[in-house]
Amino acid sequence: MSEQETRNQIQMDIDSLYLGNLKTIEFDLFLPNEGKKGSKISWSSSDERWLNNQGKVSQPPFGRGNREIKLTATFTLHNEQLTHVYDVRILEAPNDIKIKKIYSIQLIKKENETFYLPTGIAVESLDGKVVTQKVNWACNEPLLLAKKGHYTFSGTIYSTDYPVEAQVEIVQKLTRYSVRKKKKSLFSLKDVTLDKHSSFYKNQQNYLQFLLSVDDDQMLYNFRKTAGMDTKNAEEMIGWDSLHSRLRGHTTGHYLSALSLASASTRNVRINEKLTYMVSELQKVQTVFSEKSGYQKGYLGGYPEIQFDLLEKLHPYPEVWAPYYTLHKILAGLLDAYHYTKNKQALEISKKIGNWVYHRLRKRSYKERQAMWGMYIAGEYGGINESLADLYEITGDSIYLEAARFFDNDYLFYPLEQEVDVLGGLHANQHIPQIVGAMKLYEASGEERYYQIARFFWESVTSNHIYSMGGTGDGEIFQQPNAIASHISKNTAESCASYNLLKLTNALYQYEGTTDLVDYYELALLNHIAASPARDCSGESTYFMATQPGAQRYFEVENSCCHGTGMENHFKYGEFIASYTEESIHINLFLSAKIMAKELGVDLTIDANLDQGTMVIKNRSTSTRQLKIRLPKWTSSMTFSSDGKPQKFALEEGYYVIDQPFEELSITFTLLYAIVEAPDDPGLCSLYYGPYLLGGLSEQTNFLSLDFSEEDLQTQFQKNQTIRQKKTGVEFIPVHQLDNESYHLYFKKDV
Repeated sequence: MSEQETRNQIQMDIDSLYLGNLKTIEFDLFLPNEGKKGSKISWSSSDERWLNNQGKVSQPPFGRGNREIKLTATFTLHNEQLTHVYDVRILEAPNDIKIKKIYSIQLIKKENETFYLPTGIAVESLDGKVVTQKVNWACNEPLLLAKKGHYTFSGTIYSTDYPVEAQVEIVQKLTRYSVRKKKKSLFSLKDVTLDKHSSFYKNQQNYLQFLLSVDDDQMLYNFRKTAGMDTKNAEEMIGWDSLHSRLRGHTTGHYLSALSLASASTRNVRINEKLTYMVSELQKVQTVFSEKSGYQKGYLGGYPEIQFDLLEKLHPYPEVWAPYYTLHKILAGLLDAYHYTKNKQALEISKKIGNWVYHRLRKRSYKERQAMWGMYIAGEYGGINESLADLYEITGDSIYLEAARFFDNDYLFYPLEQEVDVLGGLHANQHIPQIVGAMKLYEASGEERYYQIARFFWESVTSNHIYSMGGTGDGEIFQQPNAIASHISKNTAESCASYNLLKLTNALYQYEGTTDLVDYYELALLNHIAASPARDCSGESTYFMATQPGAQRYFEVENSCCHGTGMENHFKYGEFIASYTEESIHINLFLSAKIMAKELGVDLTIDANLDQGTMVIKNRSTSTRQLKIRLPKWTSSMTFSSDGKPQKFALEEGYYVIDQPFEELSITFTLLYAIVEAPDDPGLCSLYYGPYLLGGLSEQTNFLSLDFSEEDLQTQFQKNQTIRQKKTGVEFIPVHQLDNESYHLYFKKDV
């Protein structure tokens, strides 16, 4: 048989093979391994999560959208091969929830004002899971009721027959706003310099060298390419920013933020020059876009506007990959350039982006926007509501505040208003930044519901969804409350989720000033953020912090979201070390640094040696503010001497009040060992030394057992270069010191 005859035989096998209707796949496919003419057939799926090479189908969970798969068949006969690609659509699973309870929907609205019923509500399933469900209401919306009284509206849970009722009370007057003043202010990054001998300074310097090595024209490549401009012979971006990626441009936004933070923290002249160049060139790109057919004025991105068009038509992920998320990174980076370096050009670009968002979204109805924001990944918008509210605060232009409100997401916000934890099953870092935005909306508008949403969310996450290093999520997803031991894996604690949780903690702290917020900030900063960077100048960060026994830190060079936030993280160490009011300065974190804020008359040098249990504060301030030193949970007490003389100070609201002037204050304290049990398995625990989570050094892939049978935990360990449990011989180091070692974060507890 000739070569052409063989190929003809193969083509006949291709033509005769029918796999059925591949646009609505819900069941396994039969994939034959031989054609009618004798061709041998092998199969390859583009995504085996949903369709494997044997034809087994796994439908995406309800609410995650359909998946488009490329299924490639390779036909072989007599050493000749042909391939054929089948386009397969795997349908998401149906909504098969069995509901035990629907949480009461009670609304209070003002007469003669339009409103909408919530599109997402909290329910409890028969298996005890509390989740959000979408609702189809029977009435026409928006609603406007002119008379005071009580009204009932009915509907059904989306894609089910479960009935839902909303009780609405119409009142004449309604108080929506509160006047809540900030209790604490944070020092500017430019006023805080890390001690050169600290590991935090080393992290910062490594990332400084990385930023200095980055080719700015490469960071501009996607923007110039899309706009049809000269790319200056720059190399293409890789990974999530490659030309085939629908998220391209996001790393450039993070890069702008990182340059801005680095400029403030290090005052490096070259960094500021790079930032100025980036902003100037992005303005040129924005100008070119405004003159191109098919683009609305003000657009700026690394890909065409079509991603936004497809989102408005509710195309799912991965066909649409979070266009407003990418836009948020760009806008946030520009606003950081304005805040930290006073770059007015960056503000002008930002205003045009804000106008573009406003004019685009005002054409979409409330229901259309809710449908977009409720979509898995495709509707992810980062914290663009935060940036738009920030733009409103800067400019006073109300269209930016209205644009920020366009991103209110009932699917998340309304259950939180009900104070119901519905986080289980939600993508963690899709939703945390939305709450950071809600907090900023409160700051900008004074609308109380935003504050209550943010506070309840923070309480829910930090109380019920946190691993021992302060991170959250397994496989990027929130699990049900207190499900920790049941979700120990390689893919826990996404780094950028902690980045955003720290932003939220920071914002809440400025209003409340309480030590519970500082406790969490310290936990996640020291044990997750500081544990995430590569120990060289590569600029890489861990995506996940693995919790399974014998884990290792690993890095994926792909311009991921965690690479982006990782560029920023280590220039932010100085922002939470201390805070101040008109009357006092509060030392929150025990990190060695110099704080010099001339306009406040503050000149403090903090020399913190946690290994030795000492801290010395030298005071050259002209300010008369009292100093207050936080008493952390990880020590029982502190002793003080002022200018060489022993002193005793009162403890108020978690801070020692230094109520007398001093030039040098010496503080001693004891770092205590502590074990913290997993909430869903008391037999599994983590070990801490002072503020540090300890990693047990072992390649063993089963849980190590620690012997805690002795009553006094403090006498069970010996500390030298490492910390060793005397009975078991297991050695530990603080997780922020981990490099390539295999480690354990959770241990079996022998008592």
